[in-house]
Amino acid sequence: MKDNYPNTQGWKHAEETASGEHEPITIWDYNRDYTKLIELVHEKYPEINVQIEPYKGSNMTGYMKKQLETGRMPDIYVTTQAWDEELQKKNLVDLSKYPVSELYNQVRLNEYDVDGGIYLLPYDYVVLGIQYNKTLLEKNSIEVPMSFQ
Repeated sequence: MKDNYPNTQGWKHAEETASGEHEPITIWDYNRDYTKLIELVHEKYPEINVQIEPYKGSNMTGYMKKQLETGRMPDIYVTTQAWDEELQKKNLVDLSKYPVSELYNQVRLNEYDVDGGIYLLPYDYVVLGIQYNKTLLEKNSIEVPMSFQ
C-alpha cells in the first residue's frame, strides 16, 4: 500500500537550526488554496516560508489523531474534531495567551475551552434555524409553531 502521508522524517524544531534560517511553517489540510495566506505572510514576514502539505489519504481524521498522539503535528492543521483534552494540553499551544484569540467571538471560544486554555480555534460557523413568513401565517390564521410537532 502506498504511503499517502506527508514525509515527517527529519523534521527539526526551530531551536535545532544552527544556521539561523527559519524552518518553514507547515500546514496540513485538505487541499485548500492558501495562496493569499502565503502572500500575506511573505508581505509582512519575508523571511518566513510556509509549506503546505496537503493530505492525500482517505482518513485524515484518523491520521491527524495518530499524529497528535505521537506528538508529530505540523505547525498548523485544520480539523473537524475537538480532540481529547489531555492530548490537546500535552501537544498543542494554548492560544488564549496570544492576541489571535481576541479576534474570535468569546461564546465560540468557550466551546473549545480546556481548563481555561484554548488549543483549537473555530473554523466555520453553522447556524441552524427555521425561517417563516410571518405575514403569510397571519393572513391564513396560522399560529407560529413552537416545536417540530
